Amino acid sequence: MQYNAGTNSIVADVHYWAGTDAITYPILDITRNANQALSKVVELIMRSAGRWQFDDNNYDDLPLATTDLIANQTNFTLAVSQLKIARVRIKDENGKWRILRPIDRRDLSEHELNATGTPDKYDKLGASLMFYPLQNYYQPEGIEVQFERDADFFEVDDTTKEPGFASTFHRLISLYTALDYTEPNELEARSRKIQKRIEKMEAELEEFYADRDRDEQPFMSTEGNRDYSVDGWGGPFFGEKNFRGFPYT
Repeated sequence: MQYNAGTNSIVADVHYWAGTDAITYPILDITRNANQALSKVVELIMRSAGRWQFDDNNYDDLPLATTDLIANQTNFTLAVSQLKIARVRIKDENGKWRILRPIDRRDLSEHELNATGTPDKYDKLGASLMFYPLQNYYQPEGIEVQFERDADFFEVDDTTKEPGFASTFHRLISLYTALDYTEPNELEARSRKIQKRIEKMEAELEEFYADRDRDEQPFMSTEGNRDYSVDGWGGPFFGEKNFRGFPYT
């Protein structure tokens, strides 16, 4: 569903559900609330998705960020547009990639906190990544962060842009946005109808994204026990201005 291109657009659907028009519900307000709705849908999708990680279709790059690994630099500051870290890798002194293990620095001994060498773990502290042991060498483009990010938001003058997730659920944006009008204006009957439709569509969206990776169904093996766990770890991610691979904020 396109954002604001005619009678079948999200904006038109918002007016339909809210009982409004361009005067009573201006495009500035609709766009602000539609972007909040986009964030909410992305949150639902990420909570539901399995190993097939979601990324907004409107982005023209991959959710991978890289920067230089600088010797003895104690932390690498990140920006705030990203939602979760999926995996962190660094290059060792020979240029070979290594996957780091997430930890809490409070669990490290004094010796581990002061050690130097090739990092094998990282901690997220505030808006920074910290590596342990502390790297004592330099590698260009030696840090890679795989992350999950928020939606690519609408602008007020967007017309044909569509939400970057499955089109079956685009109406969730107009429903959330309509509800942001009807609730504060105490339009209780409309709000109840909208909320009922939202609950049904949310359940369908969560089921859809939970079931996307059918090609990775569990199977039996005769070769003994194996570990089929994901080799990445989740956690809050805050993005970084000197990281390349995603839009700056």
